[in-house]
Amino acid sequence: MIRIRDLPIRQRLLGAVAMAVLPALLLSCVASLSYEKHLRRSAVERELLATARIVGSSTVLAMRVGDRKGAEAVLGALAANPGIRRAVLRDDRSQVLASYVQGSGGRSAKSFRSASAQDPDQAAIGVTQEIRFEGQPLGTVRLEAGLDDLHRDSTSFLVATAVICAGSALLILLLMLQLQRAVTEPTLDLLRGLQREKDRAESASRAKSEFLAGMSHEMRTPLHAILSFAELGGGRAASLTPEKATRYYKMIEEGGRRLLDLLNDLVDLANFEAGKRVLRFASAPVDAVVLRVVDEVRPLFQSRGIGLEAGPCGPTSGWMDREALTQVVRHVLTNAARWSGPGATVTVTLGRSERGPLLSVTTRGSGVAHAGQEVRSSGLKLALCREIMAAHGGKIWSEARDGAGENTYLEIPDPISLQNEGEPPRSAAAA
Repeated sequence: MIRIRDLPIRQRLLGAVAMAVLPALLLSCVASLSYEKHLRRSAVERELLATARIVGSSTVLAMRVGDRKGAEAVLGALAANPGIRRAVLRDDRSQVLASYVQGSGGRSAKSFRSASAQDPDQAAIGVTQEIRFEGQPLGTVRLEAGLDDLHRDSTSFLVATAVICAGSALLILLLMLQLQRAVTEPTLDLLRGLQREKDRAESASRAKSEFLAGMSHEMRTPLHAILSFAELGGGRAASLTPEKATRYYKMIEEGGRRLLDLLNDLVDLANFEAGKRVLRFASAPVDAVVLRVVDEVRPLFQSRGIGLEAGPCGPTSGWMDREALTQVVRHVLTNAARWSGPGATVTVTLGRSERGPLLSVTTRGSGVAHAGQEVRSSGLKLALCREIMAAHGGKIWSEARDGAGENTYLEIPDPISLQNEGEPPRSAAAA
């Protein structure tokens, strides 16, 4: 039997390093896996809580009046997030007002209880958020998410970590026989690779939360204005002049309309996601739609000191839903007015591309953002516009102009173009 002290010093050193390094690597694998799983679970819980707050804010009106359909429409928007398996909205008496179950149109309490009983492990993460209005409790909303993605990511991370640890151990054992400096660069490369993977994971997590956070902010702003002016007017009711009272009422009305617009956009987007909004396609003059919207928003441009010009808009027909296209054109023009300063000019031109009618909205002038700046728009409205254009088989996009400004395009393909591209022709009424 060979005794350790009889081994060459090199082998004894190598064995000592192996005994010190290998257990440490094994513990690191276990610790990294546990920590990564904790981080991912915490991220899921934070996302669920943020979503629950938004759902709670969006269902305040439905909870107050007992509007079951309105509550179900809000919960139906959760289909956009595949990670949410179940949701239930309860009133202040703990009675189920609306519910949602992924993949089964789950909008009944029975389907919610049945899914929870048959599949208890798929919704192991859950949060409950109280819904309040003016300090009074209206009920609660509970969201539950499955662990499929978490388990899959954890397994992938475990395999990757095991491979990395095994490779690192082999590298250390081999390089112990050579110069020490040969170890430095591979170790740094490994650390940089892990940092890149961490950055990618954090970026993906932020991207998932940006839309919900932006929507929450957009809803909070008009609601704060309504509450502030209502509180201010109530506190000074005895001393208010008619002019100030009118001003307060006007600000409350504007805030309410902004909030209503956001809620309408949210409902429209949810209907698109659920396939409930019906578009009625027919041959209609695109130029008439464009010119009507231009006349409609012209006072807005004049009040902001922005020029609005209608370029060549010859007679052009398209196969479209007139109301939906009007909604998109209105958003594009109001968005151009919102992000252009005094002195800027917006030009609307209607032409044709190879696929069909092409609307171009060009902004230029000293009041326009510099080229290369990200296009700014309400995330909710932009998502809704993209859904509408996608339903038409078209698209909406923006391109930065040299110097300052940008071009925004709307393309509406003809039925013949869609058939040539392999898409089915749209009937007079299509979702």
